[in-house]
Amino acid sequence: MSEQQDCNNSTGTVYSLNFSPKSQHFTPPASGFPDNTISSYLTVTDVEQKRQCQAESHTVENQVFLSVIWGGGKVGLAYYETDTCQVYMMMDIAESDDFQVTRSVIQQVMPACIITSSKQDEKLMRALSDQVTILQEAVDHVNNPTELQIIPSVDFSVEVSKRRILNLNLASIPQHYTEDQRLIYMSSLVPFELVNMVRAVGGLLKYLDKNRIGVQLEDSNIKVPIIDLKVFSLNNMVMVDYNTFTALQIFQKELHPSIYKFGNSGTKEGLSLYGIMNQTKSELGKRMLRMWFLRPSLDLDLLKERQDAIKFFVSPRNIEICTSLQDALRNIKNVARVLARMKTAQATIGDWQALYQTAFNAIYIGDLCRSLGGDISIFKKISRSFTEDLHYIAGLIIKIVDFEESTILNKFVVKPNVDKDLDEKKKTYNGLPDFMTKVAREELKKLSDEIQECNVVYLPQLGYLLAIPRSSIMKEKEDFHIQGLEFVFLSNNTAHYKTASTRELDAILGDTQCEIRDHETTIMHRLQNIILEHSKVLNAVLEYAAELDCLISLAMSAQANNYTQPILTTDNVIQIEGGRHPLQELCVNPFVPNNTLSGGDYGKVKFITGPNSSGKSIYIKQISLALKYADERSLVLLDEFGKGTETVDGIALLYGCLQHWLGEAYNCPHIMVSSHFHSILHQHMLTQSPLLKFQNMEVLEDKDEIISLYQLIDGQNDCSYALNIAKLAGLPKEVVVRAQEIWSLVQQNKEIQIPHSSSKDNQKKCFKAVLRQFLDLDFKKDDLTSFLQHFVIPLTKNM
Repeated sequence: MSEQQDCNNSTGTVYSLNFSPKSQHFTPPASGFPDNTISSYLTVTDVEQKRQCQAESHTVENQVFLSVIWGGGKVGLAYYETDTCQVYMMMDIAESDDFQVTRSVIQQVMPACIITSSKQDEKLMRALSDQVTILQEAVDHVNNPTELQIIPSVDFSVEVSKRRILNLNLASIPQHYTEDQRLIYMSSLVPFELVNMVRAVGGLLKYLDKNRIGVQLEDSNIKVPIIDLKVFSLNNMVMVDYNTFTALQIFQKELHPSIYKFGNSGTKEGLSLYGIMNQTKSELGKRMLRMWFLRPSLDLDLLKERQDAIKFFVSPRNIEICTSLQDALRNIKNVARVLARMKTAQATIGDWQALYQTAFNAIYIGDLCRSLGGDISIFKKISRSFTEDLHYIAGLIIKIVDFEESTILNKFVVKPNVDKDLDEKKKTYNGLPDFMTKVAREELKKLSDEIQECNVVYLPQLGYLLAIPRSSIMKEKEDFHIQGLEFVFLSNNTAHYKTASTRELDAILGDTQCEIRDHETTIMHRLQNIILEHSKVLNAVLEYAAELDCLISLAMSAQANNYTQPILTTDNVIQIEGGRHPLQELCVNPFVPNNTLSGGDYGKVKFITGPNSSGKSIYIKQISLALKYADERSLVLLDEFGKGTETVDGIALLYGCLQHWLGEAYNCPHIMVSSHFHSILHQHMLTQSPLLKFQNMEVLEDKDEIISLYQLIDGQNDCSYALNIAKLAGLPKEVVVRAQEIWSLVQQNKEIQIPHSSSKDNQKKCFKAVLRQFLDLDFKKDDLTSFLQHFVIPLTKNM
């Protein structure tokens, strides 16, 4: 009888290898792998699949850390994403003290932390502080509010920053490179002559390292995972402010009923444009699509490339292709984090499985895109970038890693026939139970008849021992002495001894299990290094698979909602026929579409009027928005202008803004304004201009009722139908009648009489009494209708 024990378990727990759960198999690509190196397939247990699903449902939220340096009239910026483990750099660009470029970058990347030097200009400090406040108010950072970190200026010095950049151990740098080769390689990635950018990157790297961003272990030797450096710019990008995303419901957060499932934020995407357009299948696609909505492109060629791809995927004959690609995209994992953990020797078995699944499915996607050919840009990118390196990576992994045993043992296990020496050690180790049982039988023959049984066990550091159950005569220390045996210790009523045979086992077999683990760890490190040297192809998979996922998602949304492909032009015009609000049409039936014509003969300033709930706000939300720094190609949306201000102030502000833009003539932006300030129309305050057009939402009047048709028509509407709206809102009839009487007197410029009033003093007393009652109201508890009936209505009857 024998016991074989784990080398990492000092308590001597029995180690067994008899668990074999039901498995699910994944068939390799039909094309196979090169050189016939693969003869088996990936096996992932159901238990491990469940664990992976649970891990993905608790995905750590991506965080962005932004570094800003301003000097010499230029700004340098760099930011780090925890999700991609990449540093993004923006080349030095001219920046005035209004910091518009800096503000734009902050609005686009929405950082969790902004970092700058303690010796930066006070103007920049104020601007950054303002942006942090805006972010905290506009973005859902309840548990992790955006913060501004001021760090010592020495951390941003040019030479120190250069050294930090050059010392980066990027995954794409071959291990055999000399210092000169590393310098040449890094210089191809980073333009070191751009001082502000270099300082921004250097300060960022210092902050990340000091705060251990992205590092899960406490080992100080483990560096922050950074797998690549990339340059970004704001060229050809639509500038959209925070309020626009919410006002137009591009994004809409709402609390999730199962908060504990969604990390700290406890929110999910509500009814929003992004929400209905997001049909991506991978986390990478989901995040890229969000970036497309956050950073709309102005690149006409890029937009047409996307349109061509969407047109292809929308076609009914390509449905099977879309389905096949989406099935593969589901298994494209965020291996950027996997590569980062490989660099610090922290990769788990789940990471190896994610890496193989990604490479395996990327091979399929690449083969399918190459077979499609054509002029679709994304197919060309994938065909060019998904190289044979993917076959090489997948081939090595499936040849070396025993996924079934690795999952059972929760450690990296190498397959047979990979390393001859390792196979010999495993053969010896697997034969140990029988051999140890044989040794135990031989030892038992040498012992006295009082001892009926014994075992040979192995314990780390102590080696092989003869284990004898404690007998009734073994009470004192001297009672454990047995001729020819060396007593070692007593545990669990079992005495452990060294014998000549166990010492011989120590000399011959040694620490076999730990040797096997060390040998497999060495093989794992070699495999990791090879994969890291070929990480360029994996980075391409992350980028282009995400882009493909986004394009198919937009195509599925377009097909489901019957969207039409727009014609893109460089002409300064907007012409929309039968425009629909993508969210409102989901909530009402029927939805009335409207045309939008701006620029050229149609004018550029639209003054829209109409009663409440007639559709002005819904109509105006159908356009994109750019309010600040408007030029001739900007679109300005002013909804319910003057709401919350005094009437006179609101009219003055609206009049001033419109007069200013009308005076710009050719440089006037496209403007759409909705307002209840009909005085501007009555008094003909606005300058007559071919740029100015009046429109209103059509309604039908039927005696005392109005019916909104939700149709935009040309012309002015000088009535807000406030009294009709008041009736619909349920105000008492007496109040509405009295309001009508007062409005008639105002229109006729007549004095408003207060009938049946004994004196002005009594009138004032009544008003004060009602006012006191109103101020004492508790709107959460008291009944407003009851207040109107008991105080306001009697007062109006006596007027």
